[in-house]
Parts: sequence; structure tokens; C-alpha cells
Amino acid sequence: MATSIQFLRYPPYTVPVEIKKRSRDFEYQQRKYGKEELSRSLVLCAFHDHEVMPKHIDVVELDALCEHARHFDS
Repeated sequence: MATSIQFLRYPPYTVPVEIKKRSRDFEYQQRKYGKEELSRSLVLCAFHDHEVMPKHIDVVELDALCEHARHFDS
């Protein structure tokens, strides 16, 4: 299932979202489908500790997202 994501004024994009405690746990999908067979997707995680994420996989670490959001008015 895909989700529409939009940051600030950038255009939204629709991608599958994987929610993981650790980004290194995304390796399951890489082993199951192969690095080149995976479509573009986003990993939302508490800890970004994946050593080499494929270039077509985006990662959003919750702590970094919250820290960045503190700079904006609510």
C-alpha cells in the first residue's frame, strides 16, 4: 500500500512506507526481493543504522524529523 508524503512546499510523492524500529531491519525486504527489484520506498524508523541503503530507498529517522520540526512555528 502506498502513502502520499509531502515535506514543506515540495511536491507530494506516493511511495510504499515501511515502519521499522531500526532501518537495518529493512534488509529483510532486500533479501526477499533483491536490491534492484525493490521499487522506490520510504523507511520510517526510530534509529537509522543501515550501513548502505539503496539509493532509491528514502529514510526518515523520527528523532531527526522531530528535531527539524522544532525550528518551525506550530
